[in-house]
Amino acid sequence: MNNFGLYILTIIASIFIGALMPMQSVVNSQLARSLDNHFHSAFVSFFVGASIFFIITMFFSPGYSEMSFKKVLHVSPWYLTGGILGALFVLSSLFLVSRIGATVMMGSFITGQLCMSLIIDHFGIMGIPTHPLNFFRIVGVLFLFLGLGILIKN
Repeated sequence: MNNFGLYILTIIASIFIGALMPMQSVVNSQLARSLDNHFHSAFVSFFVGASIFFIITMFFSPGYSEMSFKKVLHVSPWYLTGGILGALFVLSSLFLVSRIGATVMMGSFITGQLCMSLIIDHFGIMGIPTHPLNFFRIVGVLFLFLGLGILIKN
């Protein structure tokens, strides 16, 4: 497979994974109803996910060692905020999906994600290769806002 084919396959996989995000919100919302507690639902969701990653790490991660976990003690605290951001996404989606619906919630999330992505790409935040802001990127995000407005109006 050539580089372009791999690139297209990666985009298709990303679209598929993106399609799972609203399902995660709905599943977690139903779990919260079953448990009568949004915080318990978020905890259970993260516990299940952490358990999956623990199993993958133990059995499928080449070169696994106790040292890998010890390295966590020496990384920049900023690098550990990914878990906090993930928790914020899960917890907020638990509340939002039943109030504004999956479509408006995900449209809002996607719009916010792409706005932040423009900033990250433009400035190369945290060492990401830079992709300068240009007319087409700005117009693309403006269309997202237009689409979000249409979803909200509907």
